[in-house]
Amino acid sequence: MPIGTVRFYREDKGWGFLTSDDPNDVDEFVHIRQIERAGYAALEQGQCIRWKTGQNEKTSRSMAIELELLPPIISPELPPPTFRQDRDESDEAHALAEAAFMKVAPPDA
Repeated sequence: MPIGTVRFYREDKGWGFLTSDDPNDVDEFVHIRQIERAGYAALEQGQCIRWKTGQNEKTSRSMAIELELLPPIISPELPPPTFRQDRDESDEAHALAEAAFMKVAPPDA
């Protein structure tokens, strides 16, 4: 698996390029889906990274498919999935849904 750094990343578009430490290698395309699968929201320029190369499903071009960020990690992590927090906690439907999801006893009616 090549090791290198994030050369360029466009957060607004969700893609970028990784450059290998080996000067004979070409830059590798990376997409937001692979970044999120690795547990990160984005990549920061200069982040040290290791990746596995695969093919893009649509274009059959080479791209980074498995990412491992190396210390020091400067890229933002994805927050854990949660229930919507903009609801009022007293909302009965929300409380019942949360009870069903968390497999706890429903609140007393």
